[in-house]
Amino acid sequence: ALLNKINTTNKKRLFIATWSLSETPLELRQKVETLTKSFSAFLIAYQKEFSNINNIEYFNNMKSKKNNLLWKTWEIPHLKGNSYLIGNK
Repeated sequence: ALLNKINTTNKKRLFIATWSLSETPLELRQKVETLTKSFSAFLIAYQKEFSNINNIEYFNNMKSKKNNLLWKTWEIPHLKGNSYLIGNK
């Protein structure tokens, strides 16, 4: 899989997922999370629920696992029920 080819030798890596991660099954999300453990920044956009998965709960849990980053979440004004999540060192 392409995810396994992520270069882990660079010091700084940005993970971008605009509605993609929030629209995948939990099993795939766990694989992606494992591969992004050493990333230093995240830009994620998500809707509050997708396919009976509470994305607010999911991303709050993800933030707690990556507590070495500073996180900010805010609702997208023109897309009610959708939010941006940014994490950075």
